[in-house]
Amino acid sequence: MKTRLIILAAAAALALSSCSAPAAPPAATPTPTEMTTAEAGDYYLATVCPANAAQNSYNDAAAAYDSAETKDLATLTAAAAAGRDASRTAAERLDDDSVIWPEKLGDDIKLIRDSYFGSVSAFGQQADATTIEEFIAVSWPSTEEAAAAAQRLRSRLDLPADTNEKCANFVD
Repeated sequence: MKTRLIILAAAAALALSSCSAPAAPPAATPTPTEMTTAEAGDYYLATVCPANAAQNSYNDAAAAYDSAETKDLATLTAAAAAGRDASRTAAERLDDDSVIWPEKLGDDIKLIRDSYFGSVSAFGQQADATTIEEFIAVSWPSTEEAAAAAQRLRSRLDLPADTNEKCANFVD
């Protein structure tokens, strides 16, 4: 009797398991494709505009510090920390292997990316400064090559040389 119950239970389990829906095949990972010029322009602006806004805030904080009677290092270091974070985000977006840029833009993207990575270090040192002397003593990497690359890129992406107006759509 016990053997008969085990056989019936096994048969019932087998019958029930065949009633379930087959497992769905795993979703295929889409193959990245090269961006169009318009897509690349939007991605570029979505990447650099927040970093540019952080840089502008940093410049404003430095100007306010220079003209203030009471000097507030905390405002400067906070602006530097925001610049560090925005530069890191921009560098990481430009370094994303899943983003396929039009081939003619690759070298310029790398120059701009590397400039952002360099800025992360300088902003970080300033964010950690405990005196104005430490803040001022930070050495910044050259941005000449990246600035030229950015202008070439904007030209090739049909973006204006000054992206301030376009950036209004990409900054919170």
